[in-house]
Amino acid sequence: MWRVSQKTNILAGFFILVGFAYAEVRIVPIRTDTPPVLDGRLDDDVWQQAPGYEDFETFQPDYGKPLSERTIAWVAYDRGNLYFAFKCYDSRPDLIKSTVTKWDNVFPEDWVGVALDALNDQQSAYVFAVNAHGSQGDLLTDSNGNGNGSEDYIWDAAGMLDSDGFSVEIQVPLQSIRFNMDREVAMGIAFVRRISRSSEQAAYPSFQPEEGAMTTQLGKVVFHDLQYRRTYEILPSFTQSENSGAEEGKLQCIDEDSGSDPGLTAKVGLTPTLTVDLTVNPDFSQIESDASQVDVNLRYPNFYPEKRPFFLEGIKSFDMAGIGSFGAISQVVHTRTIADPSFGLKLSGKLGRANSLAAILARDESPIYEEDGDQPANFGILRYKRLLKDESYLGGIVTIREHDSDYNRVAGVDGLWRLTGTMRIEGNVFYARNKDPESGEVTEAHNADLSWSYDNRNYTVLAGIHDISKDFRLDTGYIPRDGTKTVNFLGLRTFYYESKLLQRITVGYWGYMQRDKYFDMNDGLQNINVWIGMVRSIQCEWNYTFGSEVYEGKSFDRSGFKIRMNGQVLKPLYISIGLGNEGSPYYDDPDDPIQGDAASWWAFFNFQPTENFSTEFNTIRTDFTSRDGRLQLYDYQIYRSKTTYQLNKYLFIRGILDYTYVQFPDYGIKYPEEGDDDSKGLTAEFLVGFTYFPGTVIYIGYGSRLENLEYDTTELDYLPTKSLTEMKRGLFFKASYNWRL
Repeated sequence: MWRVSQKTNILAGFFILVGFAYAEVRIVPIRTDTPPVLDGRLDDDVWQQAPGYEDFETFQPDYGKPLSERTIAWVAYDRGNLYFAFKCYDSRPDLIKSTVTKWDNVFPEDWVGVALDALNDQQSAYVFAVNAHGSQGDLLTDSNGNGNGSEDYIWDAAGMLDSDGFSVEIQVPLQSIRFNMDREVAMGIAFVRRISRSSEQAAYPSFQPEEGAMTTQLGKVVFHDLQYRRTYEILPSFTQSENSGAEEGKLQCIDEDSGSDPGLTAKVGLTPTLTVDLTVNPDFSQIESDASQVDVNLRYPNFYPEKRPFFLEGIKSFDMAGIGSFGAISQVVHTRTIADPSFGLKLSGKLGRANSLAAILARDESPIYEEDGDQPANFGILRYKRLLKDESYLGGIVTIREHDSDYNRVAGVDGLWRLTGTMRIEGNVFYARNKDPESGEVTEAHNADLSWSYDNRNYTVLAGIHDISKDFRLDTGYIPRDGTKTVNFLGLRTFYYESKLLQRITVGYWGYMQRDKYFDMNDGLQNINVWIGMVRSIQCEWNYTFGSEVYEGKSFDRSGFKIRMNGQVLKPLYISIGLGNEGSPYYDDPDDPIQGDAASWWAFFNFQPTENFSTEFNTIRTDFTSRDGRLQLYDYQIYRSKTTYQLNKYLFIRGILDYTYVQFPDYGIKYPEEGDDDSKGLTAEFLVGFTYFPGTVIYIGYGSRLENLEYDTTELDYLPTKSLTEMKRGLFFKASYNWRL
């Protein structure tokens, strides 16, 4: 139902769930002058004096059931910090799923945490989660609990396993969150626990899906006489890299990709609710390359997520209502379009209690159009929201990309309105004005989306209409397909079971009908879906799709099926497997596209035999066969393994092997050519990393790229071969320190 990352999917429970019920529930914190020692032992005086809360009720697999294992939560605070403690009893402590793992990697395990709407505006909530070993994870969600965990905050925690379960302590500095400063500071709050082997997620206060969004159902906690200390952070960074590439039969240093690269980022809290970030020559070196994706026979480019810290913080402020629900625009602000920034300025937060503001200014040294030459491009993005009752709001956005030879200027308005506890409506309208970089012609275009949704314990219904102009440009975002008019519908029915294996079955339908404006033709898809939820967080899903797609003036069959299964089948072993087959055009020949069938299968295994060691293996295989003549046009295979030894929650050693192989059986072997996107061959990466807390890190890394090429001394060029030759090699050192004043 919700297409989110693994981390958020685990929280789909959490926060569509955590639409925590009964906003009248009051949580009473205790003020202390002697802060607890963070060791996970719960023997501090403050936890003996504070009232405990333990009436946890499930939101997965069903709603309102008592949690199978007793859980108690406490809240305390002093002038500069919030403290939370949890005692998680377990009748089978030997089956608790918990490892020593890196930041944000705890969500597939057993964990406990707190959701905190620090601004008390029903728009978002911080999530601070900790497992039994004290490993931490955090994210910022929207009103329905959707978040991808890309943002990291400075806070601390400790956990401890014992004979009857585990206990956790959390410390959140007030400098790490935004809140409305007053003598009495009210926040929304909920405590959450996940037990992976029973597929249970539960919360206090409990959640009733008929009562509306997650943030409107959080409990209330009031803190007195908090101390506001203006946040000042200075984050200097330094990267030293040595990169070599194959030339004339040997590896040679690439000067433009090697050398020293200092950078500086700073943050200032203008008010308790508004911050400004500034970066000059920012450190955007990535410690892990993007995972390989199938990159042949694509109608539109692959989507790669943002990983750079400067852009990640506050990125959800740019989310727009109506985006992603079968509409053409996937993201209005996808900051990876700012490929090589030399300067960045960001403002985010609130002005008063009802005005939300976010803005980005950046100078990009790597323009996206070849016609731009070597000239940099300037980006400007401004987002405003007027907050209304509950999670409802009205908002607007302006995005600008300017260059000497062209520009893209987009303005839009959006809004979300909660009609009842189960129904809401959301939508947007965009207007774009563009100057073509080649012809200089100025064009105008539009986009509009409107969606209505209904959601309760048993039923989910979604309907929408969408319209986007031909050649609609959004240089700050990501648009898979423009020039369409679309009507969509989704309906789901969920059945609940009380058994030792089967817990929930959801059956449903989703589909859309679409008009292609370029060729004045109709297409669409209709999908029947069955989803089964079981213990050990095991999920099975079956989809059958029938429909068509318009491409280059022709209609192509898109019918097919997909089957998948994933779950923590054993305490040390997580598995995800699937297969599918569906009709598709052959996009790589737009002059004469043909009808074919794309068959695929995939498998992912994560094995964790000890609390410190884990290894995972992922493979994807896709082959395309034409229906006319049964020619196999390509066979694409990806194999990726990652092995990690986590010495403690700060220090790790990791190795990655990524092998991609493409074969065109009926046309011979295709090898990388000069200027190829470097997606075929073997990549090896080795990394030693230390992360004390977000921003304070040390990394030492090595990488090597091998391809099916061999230097021919006669041709003085690299020619295809079946053996692998090292074509690239890199070594880097990175260090940064987050200095908070």
